[in-house]
Amino acid sequence: MDRRMRKLGVDKITASYLQLQGVKQHRENVLGFNLLFLNFCGLLPLLGEPFVFSLFIIAFIPAMIINLWGILYLVDPYRFELSFYLYFGIYGFVNTFVLSITLVKILYAHLHVSGVWPIMLTLFLVNSLPFVMNWWNYKMLYAGTYAKLQHKKDWKIPLWPFLILIAGIGFLRFVSLNGSEAAGMFALFICIAFFTILTSYISTNVHKYFFLKKHMELILKLDPLFGQPKHIQCAREIEMKRRKKYNQKKKQKSMKEK
Repeated sequence: MDRRMRKLGVDKITASYLQLQGVKQHRENVLGFNLLFLNFCGLLPLLGEPFVFSLFIIAFIPAMIINLWGILYLVDPYRFELSFYLYFGIYGFVNTFVLSITLVKILYAHLHVSGVWPIMLTLFLVNSLPFVMNWWNYKMLYAGTYAKLQHKKDWKIPLWPFLILIAGIGFLRFVSLNGSEAAGMFALFICIAFFTILTSYISTNVHKYFFLKKHMELILKLDPLFGQPKHIQCAREIEMKRRKKYNQKKKQKSMKEK
């Protein structure tokens, strides 16, 4: 746990949830996730043949709201530092929904699945994932799992999900080159279904937003400039670097005198 948090008497569970990203990462997340998962993996397949207007418009409207909302965090991520977590959480719900629409199109237009029940089952299962992930995140937090993982020195991000993703993309490329459209679409279906796990986990940022809002007094004690405009934060950073440099020179001078 951070020394400042220990001085303020912050418990390990709360401290584990106060490990926040920087505003630069917020901007990168908006650009990367919106372009790759929402627009490229979600909306782009809905534009392909056969084009189904009803499916496209259902996904397009919430996707465009998220894209437009995200402009705030590209223009001034400093001022909207807290609300980013609300935005990113809702993005997770919306992206999962958009991907579920894409999965439905692949099932009916390319894999030639018929009947209403496959649609209902796909939509229900995929759009239930964010709620399952939020429940799981809540349990992980208050069971102290996040705190334990953050203090486990040899803990690393598991590689197997990324290996599965790479294998899926490789298989998709292989079957597309060999002219098997059904197999290629099935591989694409699996890859997009895998993406919904990630976007569903991102939806847990909604819970984090309300958690941070509840502990704003503590956050401001740890970082008085949290949520302040860029020019104020940058001026503080420059001042802190200047002081650090001055203290280092002072320390070196005192050591030489000894």
